[in-house]
Amino acid sequence: MQGNFYAIALLGTAFALIVMGGGALVWLAPVTAEEMTPSQSRLIELADTVVKVGLGFLAGLFGARPFRRGNGG
Repeated sequence: MQGNFYAIALLGTAFALIVMGGGALVWLAPVTAEEMTPSQSRLIELADTVVKVGLGFLAGLFGARPFRRGNGG
């Protein structure tokens, strides 16, 4: 049971990163390039990075599953 909780917690963390980063990107989507402040530009870069980290986290989590002990490997 503890292994399932651990996997669910990791999935929840990955999805939370994706949702938070995506929410910031959606929030800043209507801002045009002329109206963009330096802090908004930096926030877009950070949100993009957070989404990419979340997707990499999911890819690594599912990519490592076949190599875990107990999966017949």
